[in-house]
Amino acid sequence: GTSDALRAGLRGAVTGAAVAYTVSQVVAGVDAWRHDTHQFYRVGAPTGNYARQSVTRITRFEIEGSVRIFENGILNDLERAVTHGLNHYDGRSFILAHNPTRGGFADIIETALGKLTGTSSLGRDLAGVLGRIDPATSSLYLHSQGAQIGMNALKILAESGGSACGLEVFGYGGATHLTTSKAIASSAGATWAGWTMNALDAVPNIVGLNAIFAPHRFLTSLLASPLLLAPTGLEHLSPHTWQNSMWRAFNRTY
Repeated sequence: GTSDALRAGLRGAVTGAAVAYTVSQVVAGVDAWRHDTHQFYRVGAPTGNYARQSVTRITRFEIEGSVRIFENGILNDLERAVTHGLNHYDGRSFILAHNPTRGGFADIIETALGKLTGTSSLGRDLAGVLGRIDPATSSLYLHSQGAQIGMNALKILAESGGSACGLEVFGYGGATHLTTSKAIASSAGATWAGWTMNALDAVPNIVGLNAIFAPHRFLTSLLASPLLLAPTGLEHLSPHTWQNSMWRAFNRTY
């Protein structure tokens, strides 16, 4: 009697909390897709170790000329985004277009909407920056969700009559399809500079649908998915991490 009622009440409370959290994340994801903008930072080359680099907040209007731009993926606070950018750019200085996080599920909703509609608030924001730089002497590195934002930006730029002629576009673990991404980059005049995917990484293989012609990658990615978002200090366990991943032997660049 009483114990059954308590268990039923507890189940109801847990279910209610889970539903409320899911709804709040969906709302946050839709809002991010509609309204989010970047925070931009100039990241200097580290002196001795990655903990001693300079990180300076700048406005989008300060980004011009020849630049290296890095766009991060989901669940990246500023520190993690800076670390990823330094890894991808081999410790060289760059501009971080920081894609803010609203939570894991919200970030996934935001990415899905950007993929389904071909546009996003962050994509429009980045397109505005790309229209101000000298693309022939610049590069854009896209990681994870950042690939979807970058493709939105290049598509918007091309459709508005702008050009990214000569802009080197790199990617790692992108949440977009390889063939579609190449076509979008080409339509904007950008140069395809290398797109790296790991055979165990669920983001490019499942979310980006790149395993559609290699079904075994669905299985390997699913098996490795618990390692995808390894905590700080254990990033080397994740196939979604760059050069320090213990799985880098399974990387392939296209």
